[in-house]
Amino acid sequence: MKKKSHLLLFIYCIFLSTIALSKDIKISMNEFCPYHCTELDGGWDKEYPGYAYEIYDEIYSSAGYDFKAIQNPFHRGMQSANTGNVDAISGPIKIKSKHESEIKIRQNKNTGTIYSQLIYSKEPISLYHSSCFFGKSDMKWNYKGIQSILSYKTAVVKDFDYGDILNRFIEVETSKKSSPRVQLMFGKDIQLRNFKMLMSGRVDLVLADLQVGLYTINKMEKKQQLKKGSLKLLGCTEEGQRHLYVGFSPKRPKSSRLLAQLFDQGIVRLRSSGKLKLILDKYGLDDWALEN
Repeated sequence: MKKKSHLLLFIYCIFLSTIALSKDIKISMNEFCPYHCTELDGGWDKEYPGYAYEIYDEIYSSAGYDFKAIQNPFHRGMQSANTGNVDAISGPIKIKSKHESEIKIRQNKNTGTIYSQLIYSKEPISLYHSSCFFGKSDMKWNYKGIQSILSYKTAVVKDFDYGDILNRFIEVETSKKSSPRVQLMFGKDIQLRNFKMLMSGRVDLVLADLQVGLYTINKMEKKQQLKKGSLKLLGCTEEGQRHLYVGFSPKRPKSSRLLAQLFDQGIVRLRSSGKLKLILDKYGLDDWALEN
């Protein structure tokens, strides 16, 4: 009986030590395929959850963490990272100047100040080309400066960076009570909703990241939500090409610096081992380090 009691005590101690050693990491992500992808029911896509999702899972699971992807619109994810409700947010840009910081604050007073407070990874998670225009396949149009879009209504995403010139244009237009030129979008399934508005004629242009736009159109065509060849890429501006990073919570600086270091080391390891290429190949993408 004594031996049995000792055995039960030993098992219980192992159980407690396992709980003590278990670590969670919560990363906020918006629906932004192919970075982070959801299914029609709103849950993460089980087969193709997104290449950034798979990278985080690989890096932090290998380091002994229980990775949890928390689905939030981008602006809410920024707030959650700032307050410490999540450990990090996927995909913010690094603010490089006071001018950029002022623009972000004007764009969104609630999240603009957070950019300078986050603890960032040194390694990027992507090379982002936000300033790409999409339209109907029969549209003959090229971007030639702001004057060329004044006669059209363009769908854009709240809090996203499109480069100085387009940022200023969007800021002026969205400050109006009702803009005939800009449709500001936020919430879930933004790109899907944007392209549906484009097809229905509610907007004339969609401004989107190159990868996101092409991937969304291809996915909609495969699911027969869109007739093949009905939408196309009209072109991209020279602005809006920036690296995206992982922004860790300033509420737990010591823990955040450790998590950032693990991410940086993990990206280097995945790249050298060839695992990063395998993940990106699955989504038809190239390593952003090769795109510079």
